[in-house]
Amino acid sequence: MSERLNIWCPLPPSKSGTANYLAEQIPSYVGLADVNFVVESETHKNAAPNFELPVITATEAHKRPGERHLIHLANNPTHNFCWRAALELKCDILLHDLSLHHAFTEMSLASRPPNWDQYFDVLAHDAGVFGRRFAASRKFNVYTERLQFYVRCLEPVIERANNIIVHSMWANEYIRFRAPEASVHWIPLQTHSEAAIERLPMAQARKDLDLEPNVFLIAIPGFLSPNKDVGTVLRIAAELNDLVETRVLVAGEGDIGFLTGFEKKLFDRMAKRLGFLPDADFEKVFSAADVISCIRYPSTGESSSIFAKAVGAHAIPLYANILGSYEPSQIGIPLSLTEAGIQEAVRKLGKIATDKTYREQSKAEIIKVSQEREAKKTTKRIIDALLH
Repeated sequence: MSERLNIWCPLPPSKSGTANYLAEQIPSYVGLADVNFVVESETHKNAAPNFELPVITATEAHKRPGERHLIHLANNPTHNFCWRAALELKCDILLHDLSLHHAFTEMSLASRPPNWDQYFDVLAHDAGVFGRRFAASRKFNVYTERLQFYVRCLEPVIERANNIIVHSMWANEYIRFRAPEASVHWIPLQTHSEAAIERLPMAQARKDLDLEPNVFLIAIPGFLSPNKDVGTVLRIAAELNDLVETRVLVAGEGDIGFLTGFEKKLFDRMAKRLGFLPDADFEKVFSAADVISCIRYPSTGESSSIFAKAVGAHAIPLYANILGSYEPSQIGIPLSLTEAGIQEAVRKLGKIATDKTYREQSKAEIIKVSQEREAKKTTKRIIDALLH
């Protein structure tokens, strides 16, 4: 790529899964493209780790006419400077989430005073009568929060983009329909960087995290929410426990008040909670677990960095494989979230726990996908998409 590419995205220590994903991907750009990484301000620039490629501020990037811009958009307020840039610059977009409503709410309504005019305008632009009705219901505090999933706040940015890169099949289908003039490219998330291929042995990771050494372990990494369907994971673990000693590891913040009384009893009996972990310890969770729960349904079409990390660590992912989820795939354990689907997941997990040959076959499929999606190959796909 001959022209300089400015890649807009928050970087660590910003609290964003996308920031961590980009930090892992940065080394893979070396030798492939002439790149700057763009962060919000001088404060963010000074706080960013030392990388092999330059980090500049949004103000500096705006002063570089004629250069190419790839803007990462995600449903997280740390990306709001990227949203503003996407409205101001001729650019390409890498869309991590299929809804930006929660981030846009922070940008418009968390200001003092709240910018209701902007909120109404964007929702009406994105979803017409339904968007205006939702904005009005929110202003008078009579709205249902889950309806935010249906007003995506995408239209103002995707209608301006030249190329739009997405990570999931569902997002690919949806954006092709919503932005027929743009070139849309489906490129799955990277699984690991070359430097991160070597993982801790399971026994060492469990020892470091003070976990039982010989149980079948299902981990739920990241912030807890009802959409992660923790109750279903606990139920699956309880049924597996009749076959092989099973535990659930919860590695993340969040309240468990959404669990039913029965589910809370299962949680107390079967789960260990570690809470928020530093990055180094969080990575050990993926080495320590037999299975990583990547369930999030309904989702806003976001890419699953947890799925990508699980595959990169060669752990077995458990995920919702239905419309409205984010990672249709045939590796690991796809879960339909029906009674029959739950029983099928229990059967497959039981076989993985007790049948060494079947387990090794499942791992081999995961390793193959991991190699296909490693960082350098994924980055090259992104550069190729922008060139053609």
